[in-house]
Parts: sequence; structure tokens; C-alpha cells
Amino acid sequence: MASGYFFAISMCFLITCLPLASALASLIKIGSDTSQREFAVYTRYFIGILIVDAWCVIPFAKIRADGRPIKYGVIKLVNIVVTVLRHTQNYFGVIE
Repeated sequence: MASGYFFAISMCFLITCLPLASALASLIKIGSDTSQREFAVYTRYFIGILIVDAWCVIPFAKIRADGRPIKYGVIKLVNIVVTVLRHTQNYFGVIE
């Protein structure tokens, strides 16, 4: 049931912030290399990534709350190893 509340709060945040993305972008914009419109798009991306990241935490919180720290630790460790390997491969040009 708590995940339903979390989803509702996230949607309220999304509905509130997306229309204000241009105003937020003008508040945090630094420099003149990027146009206001592009910066507003980047701000929308940031808001979307923030919401998706918050939603992805819910299953891990459930695993920890159920008292299964080994499973939680293994999943997070595998996630870190895969991420590091993927970025290493991208950095050295193995994956195109």
C-alpha cells in the first residue's frame, strides 16, 4: 500500500515540475553556451530520471524491509559490477 502513496507523490511531483521546467531552467542556467530551450529540455530529462530512479528504489526497499540483506546485497553488487564493466567497455571502445 505504501508504494501506491509513493507513486501518487511522484506523480504529483512530475505534474507540478514538468510545466515549470522552463522556469526552473532559467533559475539554474549557467553560462550562455546552451540555449534556454535546450536547458529546459535537459531539466525535463533530469526530472524524468529523478522519478524513474525513485520508482526503481521501491523493490529494493521491500527486499530490505523483508529482512533479506544477503539477497539485497547480491543484487546491488551485481548491479555495480555490470555498470562498471559496461562503462569500462564503452570507455575503451569495445561496444559501439
